[in-house]
Amino acid sequence: MLPIFACMMGCGVQMTVTVEATAVPEARAQTHFVIVAENPAVAPDNRLFLEWAADVGRAMTSQGFQKAESTDAADVIVKLDWDVGPPKTVTRHLTTAQLQNAGNVQMAPAGKSGTVAGPHNKAGFDWVQSPVDVQQTTYLRSLSMSAVDKAGKPLWRTVMTSEGVEDDVGPVVPNMAAAGAAFFGHNAGKGQKRMVGDQETLVKVVRGDIPALAAKK
Repeated sequence: MLPIFACMMGCGVQMTVTVEATAVPEARAQTHFVIVAENPAVAPDNRLFLEWAADVGRAMTSQGFQKAESTDAADVIVKLDWDVGPPKTVTRHLTTAQLQNAGNVQMAPAGKSGTVAGPHNKAGFDWVQSPVDVQQTTYLRSLSMSAVDKAGKPLWRTVMTSEGVEDDVGPVVPNMAAAGAAFFGHNAGKGQKRMVGDQETLVKVVRGDIPALAAKK
């Protein structure tokens, strides 16, 4: 039980992120980036966009990319987009534990301190595991990054998705960006899955909680 207990204390909330990553062979030749919103309706000074772009930027920096001072100084433009799907009801098969009377297990010894003298029985209690089905509403959250060069030629695209009870992308952007970081600029196909926890080092870096890691070339 020790590893499980240690994880409960140190791993935080765990999230499964599915990553789809495609790239052209020369995708990593350009590394100086700026991030823009793919949706033209999102203003460049939109507070949420700036916050999430900063998260994604820190994830990119951890993989050897370098933030450019301006669009003119960049050789790769990353178009950031996000979405939340419609609500979906799912059934979770869980197990509950209840403390139940397991019956009279032994005679109480007479005459000793803390016990009742005479022919009384001492009841035993055990934790009893019981299966239970729980109906839960979940949402599919997605975060996508499409990178192009200055001429508009596609270089790479990474899409990260996760399912959860929150109908908001914001709280999970750092986790999804951290899960997808190793795939930025690489052709890894579909269905790559990573489980990330709130307390993982890269998630903390992406959130800006701790200094950035050394860049991975």
